[in-house]
Amino acid sequence: MKLLIVDDSKAMQMLVRRTLRQAGYGDHAISEADDAEKALVAVRQDTPDLVLSDWNMPGASGLDLLKSITSEGIKTRFGFVTSEGSDEMRQAAEAAGAEFLISKPFTVQAFQAALEPILGTAATSGASSVSTPTKPVAQMDAIPLRPGRLPQEGDLRRFLGELFGHSVDVNSGAKLALVPGPIVVASYEDSGGEVRALFAADIPGAVYLAAALSLIPGGPVKDAIKSKVLDPAIMASFREVANVLAAAIQGASGQHVKLVDVCAPPAKPSALTLALAKKPSARQDFRVEMSKYGAGIVSFILR
Repeated sequence: MKLLIVDDSKAMQMLVRRTLRQAGYGDHAISEADDAEKALVAVRQDTPDLVLSDWNMPGASGLDLLKSITSEGIKTRFGFVTSEGSDEMRQAAEAAGAEFLISKPFTVQAFQAALEPILGTAATSGASSVSTPTKPVAQMDAIPLRPGRLPQEGDLRRFLGELFGHSVDVNSGAKLALVPGPIVVASYEDSGGEVRALFAADIPGAVYLAAALSLIPGGPVKDAIKSKVLDPAIMASFREVANVLAAAIQGASGQHVKLVDVCAPPAKPSALTLALAKKPSARQDFRVEMSKYGAGIVSFILR
């Protein structure tokens, strides 16, 4: 069978492909597109049996892609692999005809549960015909976080472990020096456009998180830490980590938030960011160590 992965992040494309392989579906013909427009062209030219799409992408969204495919009468199955895991998103996905919504960070088990009704069991998937789903779109949440609180050691350890596919050492007690820095700061807004949370990291923390996601070689990693400047590949990978961590922010804030900005040296954090960091309603810091790379300090900050 033919599968199409649609995601503007190369790191996430690689991660979805890896998880498909680990779930037992690596023998299928897998292709990729980095935006909805290119994906629609690919679907028109070579109709895949299944599209696995991100939701938020530059230009048209994954939901726009699904609606375009449906309006053109193209018969292909469709599911979301996205950080957009709210009830509203699930309902919108179901109404548009999606068959599942897998939230980032995802597990192999979540992929198997979502794909088995479509591709068959992993052991026989290569010879299976496309089956008819027996229930509405399912939402596969990999790492549920307790609402109303910031992630604790165990939460973040499991969260990052699932994202990277290997164990991550997480310990509380460290404190990130927000001033004078240098730090990398991700900002999250609610549906009203208000900044509600930050995820900040020192330079080693940001670089090692990015490297662990995309398996970036040691040379560029050392260069970034020495220069205190994230090159485009490292910046893009860190942004994807921060995007996935929106789920942890939502669990704590009780609101739907989305990543809107990542500020890294030589740029300076905005005055609003610094003000929020100085007087947060809640804050939790961790020392995070990625195997094969090293350790850094990160901080979750709520408004």
